Amino acid sequence: MATAEEVAKAAERRDVRDRWLLSAPALLVIFLAATGPLLIVLIYSFLTPGPYGDVKWQFSPDAWLSVFMERDIFDDTLSLAAAHVTIFWRSIKLAVITTIATLALGFPTAYFMATRSEKTRDLWLFLMAALFIGVVMGFPDGLAGVFENKVKPWWARRRAAMASDKLRRASGFAPTLKPAPQAAPRTAPAAASKPVPDAKGGMPGPVSGQGA
Repeated sequence: MATAEEVAKAAERRDVRDRWLLSAPALLVIFLAATGPLLIVLIYSFLTPGPYGDVKWQFSPDAWLSVFMERDIFDDTLSLAAAHVTIFWRSIKLAVITTIATLALGFPTAYFMATRSEKTRDLWLFLMAALFIGVVMGFPDGLAGVFENKVKPWWARRRAAMASDKLRRASGFAPTLKPAPQAAPRTAPAAASKPVPDAKGGMPGPVSGQGA
């Protein structure tokens, strides 16, 4: 006769099995939707490109070879594709910077939220979600994108200006400083002319040629 513990374990196993059976169709659809396009791209990357944008069902590693190499159109020799390597290295650098920044900011935040009481944990979760949405809307390129598109060009311009000023000082020229804006000279309004009294103390008479 089965004990209560064995019955409980059997019920738990049936419950887990039923959950997996109910979730299997959704998991299968998600798996196919996620891996299907990637699998098609992977298969097409090993095929020979056609003359009109299509592909020929012939094996060719040229697509993967062109990631780091380029073929000369005249003598058909292979050489290192500097532009492709630069883009590839920039992508890796941005990924590493983003991962480090995410770990540096996310792990302490998650630890702080996990150690709060149950009463304030939901409030902290709401505040962090609002902050995350605000950062995403304010910086759509991410922190690495801000560094690459804003901070790095600004620092390059700053260094170029400092080098130019240093070179001018070494050659005896004044540094390229912007002159301070000068205010426009203010002119006093013209004073109204007053009639000068004559010798008798009266006002001058009308000018000759005019009616009295």
